[in-house]
Amino acid sequence: MLLGMLAGAAEAPDPNTVNKVFGIPMFSDTPLFEEKPSPVLRRLRLQQTQRGSLTEVYSVTGGTFAGLETAEIGLVTDGGVIGELSINVLNKGDFFSPEGIRAFVAATGLDAGRHPKRLESQMQKRFGKRQKEATQHLGDLLTQTFGEPQRHVFKQGRRRRLLRWDWRDTAFLLDGVKQEYVILRVMRIAAADAGGALLERIHDGDIRKQLLENIHTADNGDVSLHNVPMVDQGDKGYCGVASAERVLRYFSIPLDSHQLANLMATNKFGGTQLKDLEVIMHQIAHRHKRDFDKLASGVGIRNVAKHIDRGVPLMWGVYLTPEFEKIVAERQARRAKATAEKWAETVSRERRHTRRIKPDLNGGHLRLIVGYNAETTEIAFSDSWDGDRFVWITAKEAKRFSMPAALYTLTP
Repeated sequence: MLLGMLAGAAEAPDPNTVNKVFGIPMFSDTPLFEEKPSPVLRRLRLQQTQRGSLTEVYSVTGGTFAGLETAEIGLVTDGGVIGELSINVLNKGDFFSPEGIRAFVAATGLDAGRHPKRLESQMQKRFGKRQKEATQHLGDLLTQTFGEPQRHVFKQGRRRRLLRWDWRDTAFLLDGVKQEYVILRVMRIAAADAGGALLERIHDGDIRKQLLENIHTADNGDVSLHNVPMVDQGDKGYCGVASAERVLRYFSIPLDSHQLANLMATNKFGGTQLKDLEVIMHQIAHRHKRDFDKLASGVGIRNVAKHIDRGVPLMWGVYLTPEFEKIVAERQARRAKATAEKWAETVSRERRHTRRIKPDLNGGHLRLIVGYNAETTEIAFSDSWDGDRFVWITAKEAKRFSMPAALYTLTP
């Protein structure tokens, strides 16, 4: 009924009409990109999920948009100004995640243990059908609401042509990559005209200053980085692309995990090959006039400190070994209560036990190194599933569980 009304309505619908079509209170009488973030966050009930020096990300999972179930709705702010709103309708990471598989098995009754190939085939067909239906539905709805779209060159990640609709100060871009995702990107018209790229490049000198301001030194000698964005990968095997997004967001480069999963050929069931990650990160760094380096010197304290002291986190490939991870997790509460001298003795004693644990060579994982303590010879890491928690381990332990030649930095 509502779409029938729109067909004969004025070319520029009012905000209330658009909100009814979308099924969420996205707009007010004030144009979206003239609003301050706080009222928009309240209307859409978004919670902060990433915090950086300049960039913050707010999101909510689940819900509906325009009659479609959504995986996530997210809003990015830059320097306290609304940057981009994204409606993630469908993506391979969530669809093929362990939770997604369980839901599909429950709905179809397939025996995943006996027929894994049939399960994969049917899930892939279902994903393709849902993607086609969602793309058609959104395209029809946006056309009936705002008129015929234009074809637009989008430059975030890989150049591609998207359908675009403009209204007031807002551009709607329907971004869909076959067997990857369907995302409606909502941005200011000037940003869309620039292909989704940053309107103003942040100068290297300003970035270096921001990086130094992120360094925090505690009384016990812990040196750590604050304002490193958090990307929660959920139960998806997206540690590679989530870690990459965290580093890119830290440098105000606007690419999300789903775009990166497409570029890096991340497996739909999870897992990114390091060689693919390296190639794409080099390309992104070059495009944004940054440097992406593969470090040969390993996770020794001096090498880690050299980068942390410049405000630069390190992307670190490890063998995720449950026995070791359990010991380390239990150790953190005791560390917070100990003096640096006593703690140095404790970790030296406990290393005798952890060095007997063999790394699980099937447990490849990527995380960020975000701190060090020279006195206790420890490093701190952060995972893309652990909130803002830092986990401290000795440099020798870090070396033992490191994947070979899997340490990287992005720098100005």
